[in-house]
Amino acid sequence: MHGVHQCEVSAEFGVKGRIASRQLLACIGRNINQIAKVANEGGGWPSSVREKFRAMLRICEALRENTKALLKENLRSWRLSIQKRMRRAMDLRARLRAKA
Repeated sequence: MHGVHQCEVSAEFGVKGRIASRQLLACIGRNINQIAKVANEGGGWPSSVREKFRAMLRICEALRENTKALLKENLRSWRLSIQKRMRRAMDLRARLRAKA
């Protein structure tokens, strides 16, 4: 499609991924604002605009799903990290008690 940028988001959504995501969201917002402006000015929606709008909605839905997956994975990773820290702390506490 003309004027629509395609972006791939890494599964390991690091700093670069978050920056790319913000840039993509900004791009989507600008495109939606342009479409809304045309619609509000009383201009009809040519089929090409409708197609682009539908494409933008699909991108938004995919980004939403990607963000949900990212948040779930971050939460899982955070919980595992906390569990590991708790185990280490308990092991250290047990060793210190054994020495005493």
